[in-house]
Amino acid sequence: MYLVLEHLTKTFPTRGKEGDVTAVDDLSVAIEKGELVTLLGPAGCGKANFLQTQVVGVSPDRLDLNVFGRLLSMAPPESALPIGESVVLLARPEAIMLHRNGDGYPGRVCRAAYLGPIVEYDVEVTGVVLTLTQYDPREVYPLGTEVHVKLVEEALYLLPKG
Repeated sequence: MYLVLEHLTKTFPTRGKEGDVTAVDDLSVAIEKGELVTLLGPAGCGKANFLQTQVVGVSPDRLDLNVFGRLLSMAPPESALPIGESVVLLARPEAIMLHRNGDGYPGRVCRAAYLGPIVEYDVEVTGVVLTLTQYDPREVYPLGTEVHVKLVEEALYLLPKG
């Protein structure tokens, strides 16, 4: 595995009440080299909190993180994923679209165009993750966390029911 996150947990104190609210509860994710992964889920399920602990540097309550073969336990903010050539985020939401095929359902091609040529990906849906494979990291550029959430909302809207 290229990147393995195990037992990610993030809680926040409740406002005006006793106790904590759990934003991410014991999440484990494994990502192979060359995969581009985004999270699927309803509003409030912890997608943004997960990304913030990995990209922005918000400290998790618990995390065993193995990045490129290096184990980091309870990763501090300075150990957030390196954005750049090794780990990249998706392009702007307006540059990402899932195309429908002739029968009205989404096609199997996702195009991401951002300051360069169009790059095509095969789209697979497995569990709660939308994985885009066959991507060229030279054609995908880093932007903010909300980009992933926007893509997730669009992908959920376009996926056929059942």
